[in-house]
Amino acid sequence: MKRFRGSVGLIVGIILLIASGAASAQSKTGVARPDWQLNPTYGTVELGAGFQPDPNLTAVRAGGNADLESIGFYGYVAEAPDLDLQYEAGGYSLYIYVSDAQADTVLLINDPMGEWFFNDDADGLDLRSGIVIHDPESGLYDIWVGTFDTGMVQAEIAISEMSWGSAPSGEGEMPDWELEPTFGTVDLAAGFKRDPYEIELIAGGSADLNSVGFSGYVATAPDVDLQYEAGGYSLYIYVTGTGDDTVLLINDPMGDWLFNDDADGLGLRSGIEIRNPDSGLYDIWVGTYGYDLISATLVISEAGW
Repeated sequence: MKRFRGSVGLIVGIILLIASGAASAQSKTGVARPDWQLNPTYGTVELGAGFQPDPNLTAVRAGGNADLESIGFYGYVAEAPDLDLQYEAGGYSLYIYVSDAQADTVLLINDPMGEWFFNDDADGLDLRSGIVIHDPESGLYDIWVGTFDTGMVQAEIAISEMSWGSAPSGEGEMPDWELEPTFGTVDLAAGFKRDPYEIELIAGGSADLNSVGFSGYVATAPDVDLQYEAGGYSLYIYVTGTGDDTVLLINDPMGDWLFNDDADGLGLRSGIEIRNPDSGLYDIWVGTYGYDLISATLVISEAGW
């Protein structure tokens, strides 16, 4: 895994000596290569799962003198990354693409594990380049936008958790109860005192619920896991804290899917009442009808709406 840039003392001296030797060797061969250890020309963007606004946009000058044949691809980029993304992953796929450019571009990414990703023309982006990373790692992503020759052009890097542009494709993505919940696990037993129990979260995602027979969009990973010890109470799980219409999806301890759009008594808010609930794990997603991610509050109660 790549480390953060920067060191102190003797380590700095050693790194400078190594870098000096590498630069000398490079100048003798005349081959410039993309170098993720260099400082990014257009700065660092720090984003966490559910970030807003989405997409995040950064204007850059695409291209450079580093020939990508040196690492097995094609096109030209700058030696230093155009942009660094420090990303805290959650339950979302990561879409990095060129949203605007004055010419046909290529996209190069070095991920937190040191792996290279390359694209020329992404499906759904016409002639624009884009890379989707499913189940992304947290850490540092170094991003270059290149051109097919050594000329420089204006371009814009877009970073999204929703897909290319304004609408998620949802292709191949399904809610997966086996993934770690983005907003944590709650352990509650019948008669719990903090009732209602509330969790702040970000609703929505890129997984299309048509894949499991419902409607709306959720994250791939559950938003919240509820580990529940049942007693003599019904279980009420519902959404508050938003003026937007939401959907609620639950996978219960028996593996059954429960879904609601507008619950009786909640207006346009979504909620599910589980009578005689089983003890065990409830995986919970809060979704949206549109493509935007929104702030919401998930409520768990035994007292009703």
